[in-house]
Amino acid sequence: MARAERKPSTARTPLPPVRLPKNAIRKIRLGVSFAEYDETLTAPGIFVETPATLAAREPGRQKYFFVGRRGTGKTATSIHLVASDHHATQVHPGIFSPSNQYFAQGQFLQPAQKPFRSLISAFRSALQEEVVALWFRCCGASNQHLAPQVHQVAASALADDFDTRLLSHVDELLGALSAKDDAKWLKRINQPKDLVPHLAQCRYAETSVHTVVLDRLDEYWDGSDIAVTYLTALMHAALQMNTQEPWSRVLVFIRENVFERVRAFDPEFARLETSVVGMDWTQEQLIELVERRMNLPFNTRLALGGPTWNYFFEDPQHAAQEIFGYSQNRPRDTLIYCDFAIESAVAHQSERIRVEDVLDARRRFSDSRLKDLGDEYSENYPQISVVLSRFYGTGRQFTLRAIEDLLAQLLDDDEVKRACAGWIFQHATPELFVRLMYNIGFLGYAKDGENLFRSIGPRDTTPPPISATSHLVVHPSYWSALDLQERLITELDATRPYLRMGYITDLPEAMTLEEYQLILQALADQLDELPPGDADSQTYEDTIGKAIRLCFHRSLTNVEPRVRDISNRVVRDWIASNRADAGFWAVMRQRYDATQVIFECKNYAKLTASDFQQTAYYVGSEIGRFVIISYRGDPTKNDVPKTYVEHIKRIAHDKDAMVLLITDQDVKVFIRQAINGKVKDAHIQDKYDRMVRAIS
Repeated sequence: MARAERKPSTARTPLPPVRLPKNAIRKIRLGVSFAEYDETLTAPGIFVETPATLAAREPGRQKYFFVGRRGTGKTATSIHLVASDHHATQVHPGIFSPSNQYFAQGQFLQPAQKPFRSLISAFRSALQEEVVALWFRCCGASNQHLAPQVHQVAASALADDFDTRLLSHVDELLGALSAKDDAKWLKRINQPKDLVPHLAQCRYAETSVHTVVLDRLDEYWDGSDIAVTYLTALMHAALQMNTQEPWSRVLVFIRENVFERVRAFDPEFARLETSVVGMDWTQEQLIELVERRMNLPFNTRLALGGPTWNYFFEDPQHAAQEIFGYSQNRPRDTLIYCDFAIESAVAHQSERIRVEDVLDARRRFSDSRLKDLGDEYSENYPQISVVLSRFYGTGRQFTLRAIEDLLAQLLDDDEVKRACAGWIFQHATPELFVRLMYNIGFLGYAKDGENLFRSIGPRDTTPPPISATSHLVVHPSYWSALDLQERLITELDATRPYLRMGYITDLPEAMTLEEYQLILQALADQLDELPPGDADSQTYEDTIGKAIRLCFHRSLTNVEPRVRDISNRVVRDWIASNRADAGFWAVMRQRYDATQVIFECKNYAKLTASDFQQTAYYVGSEIGRFVIISYRGDPTKNDVPKTYVEHIKRIAHDKDAMVLLITDQDVKVFIRQAINGKVKDAHIQDKYDRMVRAIS
């Protein structure tokens, strides 16, 4: 709900009787707002229970699909669940857009037909193998009594990763179906059911439920129809296992905009919806979240449920109205806003967070939220940030007539038509455009003196009815970033020029958005066509260098090729200055002193010991201890070969350095995200996490 602006207050609430050390506010570390980077998350007593976390931990609640918008705690919940239960494992599937699809997309539309049933069976087999692998990791030799069929499944599960096994099952099933080999297909599709009696004999499973947690599904998500088909099949396979195999659970954490694609696609969605739970938070839970993190550095801790909040905020009631009214009741946004306010208080040498600090933080928070909104929906609506920028300098409220005028300008805007052609014309009426803006949380409705916005979970997917008298309201969290005027816009002059926003045109080398996207697409095409081998090594090196410069331009600058050291002996393919102040690249600078990031390009599929020895020469205290090797590895395998891991482990031990390996598939993920305007670096963070676990 939007609230009226309030001038800074001069009234101060007294400090509670419990006193913390002087300058206690300087010791507060709320943690990193992105859960995959947040070491605070696993600290004792830091986690806040919500209905969703209780459902994730308690099998009897029969909730398997956890849905919420970005920043609602999906990854945090999955990390906490796996960390607190050694009978749980986490999987990040990446194979939602396979190269070989066997059948046209239209043949997967009927769930009862063979192609879609084959996908469900393939996913169920891969999930069963994941459970069996978890059994063997948990209880080892005690599984010797199991049936040979289970040991055979375990051998496959322990030899390959989830995506590789899934591809094998899909190839077997759809391959047999396309070859019209009915006998082979029938035998193969019944394998998951035939395995169930043998799994039921596992004595270990009688006392423990083993949980497979699937998260970060959007990292390889390209928004295609086949990706939606595969995700729908995964959800049905998970439901089958949860209801038919009581010794195992499969929990799927899904971003809300991705979940909506499944809802629209699946004619049997009713089977799934009773097992869905939203990642909703109340204001009381969010206050507890902040309070637990505020208390973490201190031996003497304040009480939860208000006292800690009241201690650090001079005007706690107004601070709560401001922060929770702007952060849309999302834990990540709440932490970001509070962190900005704390920084302001420390800068002004205050021991408490004043109203002025909360207001000072608003602009930074608003800029962050607007960028994050465009990033969140970039896969569904590429370059939607361009459309959002066209609201700049207008008003906070619009009539339907004003929205119609704005939409007419958008549809006549050459840059919008080029960047957003894939979706903008499908929302070419005011009603459809308003529904889109409501669904992403940008616009709400003014009704009976209140402003209504969509919830952050899977509820309220249909906006209130719209009419000529409806007033549409931009969410308050975007007011400052867009410099919106405090007035109702009833109509827009067709001759009114756009007021451009800086971050939309923040592209490298003074490119236009169209040039930027065309060059990136050309790089992706070149990568597909370029053969491995010495003859094209320089071309491959140039391609990777251009991709680095264009995809990571916000964090890595001054990208230079063929950089030699002072002795003229060591030649690094590419080197980039690490200027990031947040996220993955900032963590690398802090952990490995990586003020410079080295990129090595190998135009062949198999690395040798000399490649890693060469890399070891590059790292040092002056330049940093972080190197990325790009090579032409197998795109179907997420796991790094064991021999490579041993080399990297040796380098980490000897030089406290990290070597990260990326393949063409990873580079194309970076390119696709850059084309769509997505700036989050979760994919490379996931590659780093996998490597750290492999060498630990």
